[in-house]
Amino acid sequence: MNESYWILSSKHSELGNLEKNIKTNILIVGGGIVGVTTAYLLAKNGLKSTIVDANKIGYGGSGRNTGKITSQHGIIYSKLNQKYGIEDAKLYYEGNNQALNLIEKITKEHNIDCNLKREDSYILAQNENYLEELKEEYEICKKIGIDCEYHKSLDLPVDVKGAISFKNQCQFNPKKYIDGLLKECINLGVKVYENTPIVDFNKGEVCELRTNKNNKIFADIVVIASHMPWYDGKNLYFAKEKGGRSYLIAGKLEKDIIPGMFLGVEEQGITFRTYNEGNRKLLIFGGGDHKVGQCKNEEEMYEKLKIMQKINLKLKNLNINGQLKII
Repeated sequence: MNESYWILSSKHSELGNLEKNIKTNILIVGGGIVGVTTAYLLAKNGLKSTIVDANKIGYGGSGRNTGKITSQHGIIYSKLNQKYGIEDAKLYYEGNNQALNLIEKITKEHNIDCNLKREDSYILAQNENYLEELKEEYEICKKIGIDCEYHKSLDLPVDVKGAISFKNQCQFNPKKYIDGLLKECINLGVKVYENTPIVDFNKGEVCELRTNKNNKIFADIVVIASHMPWYDGKNLYFAKEKGGRSYLIAGKLEKDIIPGMFLGVEEQGITFRTYNEGNRKLLIFGGGDHKVGQCKNEEEMYEKLKIMQKINLKLKNLNINGQLKII
């Protein structure tokens, strides 16, 4: 199986799985960036918690992404404004911006070596049919007070019809960040159990959860921090979810492109960014999104992604070979 570069480039200390019944005040189910951050913030406020994860900490979506930390998520603010109003759109921005600043603060406070760097983030249109939406998005972003700029073109090997940049966003190695934050959690007394899937949950004044090895966890409070909600609680989450799959490749970049993080606004659009670690320069490139179950051959999708990268970026000096690390 293709593996994430973030996971391959980071160290991981093996943590044991749960082998007995336990009682905890706060149980956090899910050991990605949300779960580990929750445990850290609780511990900093004197509240002890326990984390359980079905796999290893940071091996899910948190360790398999583009490594961008931005408040820019495609054409989103104009849609939020249309549906909820400008104040709610502003709250969405402020919440995301606070999260960005929190990650930077934690990284500096604990000297976490995760290659965190401030960069501008861009959404771009390669098709003129999206320019009207892009311009509307820009106007709403300015009304909200976002530090942003509209570009008619960019100095990229990509055909750009228009783009919006958000200033002073961040990028990092997410797995290294989670590893560093987890170390701080453990130092603060957080208990962590890996390879401990939860298979049953009885909600009550004291919640009772059961693992796949039939061990029981009794908790006063349960935080569901998994990628998808595994407990429904009659909210019909399964009917509201939209399962999707996306792909990323990373290749050695021998010729620089302008710094930043880039995301196409088109359906089936592209995403790319550079990543430097020591003397290694990588281009991380993604695309080819589809609904879950619509791809019969994953390897074929990665091959198509390589071709898509060559067509869109026209980069001849990108070394993609058998040593390619897939994110």
